[in-house]
Amino acid sequence: MPSDDLRYPTIEGAIEVVKHLGVEPQSIDFDCQDWKYTFPSLLQLPEYLRVYADCKISDKAKRVLGCFIFHAMDDHLRMNGSESLVRNTLEALKQDYHIHEPEFRYWALVDLSEEERGEPDDDFYVTRFAAEYIK
Repeated sequence: MPSDDLRYPTIEGAIEVVKHLGVEPQSIDFDCQDWKYTFPSLLQLPEYLRVYADCKISDKAKRVLGCFIFHAMDDHLRMNGSESLVRNTLEALKQDYHIHEPEFRYWALVDLSEEERGEPDDDFYVTRFAAEYIK
C-alpha cells in the first residue's frame, strides 16, 4: 500500500494516535482485523475529539482517529446522546473529507445494495447523519 493511501486505517496511524491518548499501543489487538472498531470507547470520545482538534497529527493518524470517532459517536447516539455533538463533529471531519471519505461511506451504508442494506432499523445510529455528508 502506498504511503499516501488513506483507504484503510494503519497500525502506524494507530500507534501515533495512542501516544497522544496516553495509551499503550499493546492495548489495541492488532491481530483482530476489526481493531479500529473494537478498540474505541464512548468514554474516550472527548479525548478523541481533543486529539483531533488540538494535536498536530499525520493524515494516517487522522484516518484512524476518524474510525474511533465514528464508532464512539454511534455509541453516543445509541445512548441517546446529543445530536448536535454528532453534527458538529461530522462537520469538523468533513474538513478532511479526503481522509475520511471511506468512513463516511461505511457508516452511511451507501455502498450496500438494497438486499445488503436490510431494514432501516438495521442501520447504524449515525447512518442518517453520515449520509448528509457524502459527496
